[in-house]
Amino acid sequence: MKRPRLTWFALILACFYSHQLSSAAVPVAADSVTGLYIPGWAHNTASSTKYFNTSAVNLTGVSHMYYAFLWIRPNYTVYDPFGNLHLLKGLKSQWPATAFLLSIGGGGFSTALWSAAASTGRAVFVESAVAAMRAAGADGIDRECPPRGPVPWAWRLGSTGRVWGRG
Repeated sequence: MKRPRLTWFALILACFYSHQLSSAAVPVAADSVTGLYIPGWAHNTASSTKYFNTSAVNLTGVSHMYYAFLWIRPNYTVYDPFGNLHLLKGLKSQWPATAFLLSIGGGGFSTALWSAAASTGRAVFVESAVAAMRAAGADGIDRECPPRGPVPWAWRLGSTGRVWGRG
C-alpha cells in the first residue's frame, strides 16, 4: 500500500518543480502576442460569487488583454451587457505597456447577427465599435466570432481605429 502514496508524492513533487521551471522568464519574439481575456461577466465586488479581483492580476509578459465581451444589438450597435468595462480600464492604467482590446461577440453569440452586422449593418456596426473603442480608451478591437461554415467577410480594427479588409 505504500507504493501508491510514494507515486502520489512523486507526482506532486514533479508538478511543484515543473511549475517552478515554467514560471521562469522565457524569451519571447518581439512580434508575438501573449493574450489574456478578462471576463466581463465577473463582478468587481468581494461580496459577489463572481468576484474578479483585478488588483491581483499580474500582466508581466502579457502583450494584449481582451475585455470579453461586448455584444451587438439588433440595430448593429455594440454594448457592454455586463457593465464591467471598468475592470479593464483599471488594468490599463496599471499596465500601460499592455495593449487593451475590446472583444466583440463570444463563442455563443448569434452567427446570424454577426452576418447581418457585417453586411446590412456594417457602417453602423463599425462606427459603433470604433466609438466604443475610443470611449473606453482601448487600443483596438478583437472580433470573437468562431466561424460556423464559410464566413463571407473579414475585417479587423487596430489601435488606430483603422478598418482593414472591409470589402
